[in-house]
Amino acid sequence: MYDRISNSILLEEEYHGEGGWSFDSYSRVDLANSLFWRSEYGKTIVNTLFKVSQEINQTLKCEATKAIVINRDDAYITINIGKLHGVAKGDIFQHIKLKNITLANSVLSTLMPPDEPIHLEVVQVSNKISLLKVPKHLDKNGMNQHQIDLYDVVTTVEF
Repeated sequence: MYDRISNSILLEEEYHGEGGWSFDSYSRVDLANSLFWRSEYGKTIVNTLFKVSQEINQTLKCEATKAIVINRDDAYITINIGKLHGVAKGDIFQHIKLKNITLANSVLSTLMPPDEPIHLEVVQVSNKISLLKVPKHLDKNGMNQHQIDLYDVVTTVEF
């Protein structure tokens, strides 16, 4: 499982299962039929997929939510997740700068947390996007929000 935002592999695992094939070797098998899924082979597939989903859920449970800044203006920072992803009004995110490092034949993109974290509060949320703003009490001079660029990342904050 690959996290494209942080360019890292979160889970690298192989899965294997064995189950007897109780059907004619040369006949078509109806995968929509419960007879197939109740067979030894079908149960092996179901059990393997269940194990995969458990490991994915366990891995993602330990990961902070990350989102990409898809728009910014003087009023709001817009990110690419919303209600469908569990975001609610009042949630707090922390800004992480996307840094592009030029190499000989490519560019390495990496996430660089700032020395002084910039916190943003969700002020409006729809199904797929959220609008964030640096709270006034955390931005005395009004400049923190202007340090956030398009394609930077925000992540959830644990207080």
